[in-house]
Amino acid sequence: MICKNCGAQIGDNYQFCGKCGAPTGLISQPIEPNGTAAVLQKSGNKAIKLVLIIAAVVIIALASTIAIVINSRSQISPEELAKKLSIAVAEVDYDTICDCIAFDYDGAVNLMVKYNSFLKNHLEETYGTSNVRQIWNRPEEREKVKERYMSLYGDDYKISCEIVSSSVLTESEQAETIENYKEMFFDITKNTDFLNELSLLYKQSNLDNTEEIRLIEMNTAIKGSLGEHTDDFSVYCVKINGVWKAITFNFPSFI
Repeated sequence: MICKNCGAQIGDNYQFCGKCGAPTGLISQPIEPNGTAAVLQKSGNKAIKLVLIIAAVVIIALASTIAIVINSRSQISPEELAKKLSIAVAEVDYDTICDCIAFDYDGAVNLMVKYNSFLKNHLEETYGTSNVRQIWNRPEEREKVKERYMSLYGDDYKISCEIVSSSVLTESEQAETIENYKEMFFDITKNTDFLNELSLLYKQSNLDNTEEIRLIEMNTAIKGSLGEHTDDFSVYCVKINGVWKAITFNFPSFI
């Protein structure tokens, strides 16, 4: 290469003339131990693209999973929910009952125990604990229910439920139902501490944002070779955030 300033002969890769110091106009790329800057830049771009692709796949997968969960939760109809609750109540299936109720049923039950010293002491003396879920989840307690049914209706007894009617409440009926429920919910005690804790449970249930209420009327029956018994069962089902839950129910007389 010839220097344009002084005409001296210089190397082809020189940025400056070795004689006069004038720049030659060449721009060099810094050389890295494992390759050129251009190679590293391309590798970096590929890595960034790979990270972005993986992130996108993860986000899509999470969104799909959330959608599946939401859909699976909202698929159960109020009628199916009411039947599920009816059978659970008849079988004294405490966990399923809790799952069907709109508020923290187990929390409310144990609050009642907490603030009723007589009941609390009785449970602790009888079962060694005052935790209602622990008591009802004991195999021997579940067996007692089965043994009672078998003695009355036979070893082949079956519990069934039939929907009689399903009606949608009007807006005024819905507001009245929620108001009546709130009065019932908080009218069980005058204890201020108890009411404060119940208020927290109620707020967590989000019942004030109920979208729809249906009254489901059913016949719950227990039948076996020794006899049968049929009783009415009714439940108010509420729809909150697209999910149906129950707020009130009655116990069949054969329990």
